[in-house]
Amino acid sequence: MRKWMIVAAVAAVFGLSACNNGDSEVIVKTKDGNITKEEFYNEMKARVGKEVIRDLVHEKVLSKKYKVTDKEIDKEIENLKEMYGTQYDLAVQQNGEKAIRDMVKLDLLRQKAAMEDIKVTDKELKDYYKNYKPKIRASHILVKDEKTAKEIKA
Repeated sequence: MRKWMIVAAVAAVFGLSACNNGDSEVIVKTKDGNITKEEFYNEMKARVGKEVIRDLVHEKVLSKKYKVTDKEIDKEIENLKEMYGTQYDLAVQQNGEKAIRDMVKLDLLRQKAAMEDIKVTDKELKDYYKNYKPKIRASHILVKDEKTAKEIKA
């Protein structure tokens, strides 16, 4: 969900950048003071700017070494639609299809970079499986007859 918030914030920053023409139009009035477009824009830029720059740098650097196809992006978007349903649709309405695709592309690039040096051999898998001992805890309540069990369940 954090990704969706970042995408929304980025869209707000870029949308407001067009509004920042140096005037001080009041966008919120309170009894304790007004908030201007310029103040709002500067605050959004300060809060979100570093994340936007980091994401842009990651995308540029990772795109040089790793490739993500449209097919991979489409598959991941289908997964997101299945997982999030109407929340996904709302995110598309708020941010646009391109912003969502860009976010998915960056996420896939990061996954490819993270997985590049991870190599697991068959021996390592077998050893792990052989030594894996999950802790399982089972509990149950014994009653003397089915009637009592039904009363407890109710």
